[in-house]
Amino acid sequence: KVECEIAINYEREVAKKYSSIKCYMVNASQFGDRRPLNTVAYSWDENLIGTGSFSSIVNIWDSTTCNKLFSLIGHEERIVDIAFRPEWKSIDTSSEEVALVSGGADCLGLLWKIPIIPNEIDKTNTPTVSAVGELRGHKQRLSKVAWHPMGKHVATSSFDHSWRLWDVETCKELLLQDGHKNGVYGISFHPDGSLVATTDLDGIGRVWDVRSGKSIYSLQGHALQILSVDFSPNGFHIATGSGDHSVR
Repeated sequence: KVECEIAINYEREVAKKYSSIKCYMVNASQFGDRRPLNTVAYSWDENLIGTGSFSSIVNIWDSTTCNKLFSLIGHEERIVDIAFRPEWKSIDTSSEEVALVSGGADCLGLLWKIPIIPNEIDKTNTPTVSAVGELRGHKQRLSKVAWHPMGKHVATSSFDHSWRLWDVETCKELLLQDGHKNGVYGISFHPDGSLVATTDLDGIGRVWDVRSGKSIYSLQGHALQILSVDFSPNGFHIATGSGDHSVR
């Protein structure tokens, strides 16, 4: 009964929020890269935007002015996904903590610390930043990256049919799971971090117990590859999006 009340209250809040939105307008526009942009993400405090492109570069932007602040250089192939660390704040000891993870078609996940934002921006010479850690182990290109809600671990999915869990501090692999028969694409953590959902190019999804590393549930029904997956904020539902034009 309590769980039902929580779900109902959450749905009411969502409905109230969306009913107040009349329309969206373009706030700003910026030339992002010489190659197509493949992924974009906001920082937790909404002060920064990260973009990844086919040029293998991750760029960090001021979300208010759209000025480019830093270029993160380290991948050798196109960027497939980026994600900011949960609860990381750009104005709070920025340079001391890993702030962002990126995944590339070079089979690597890279960890980045973002320097303290300068007071004055040199628009003609963007500072470059090097990676502070490598998540090395996948045999084929990465698909997606995801932070564990606690912010101490990162999960990566790959075309090598596996997903892996990594310790951010040591860059060591904690879990290697290869229960999929085709490339693993989507990946998402349950809000409390106890479960992780993965999807593959055969149209199959799986839910895993992070503590035991075992697959505990299979998501079947899509006719084509599942390209995205996410848990609802209340943790009671999972949504999947597929190449078969459906969402479940």
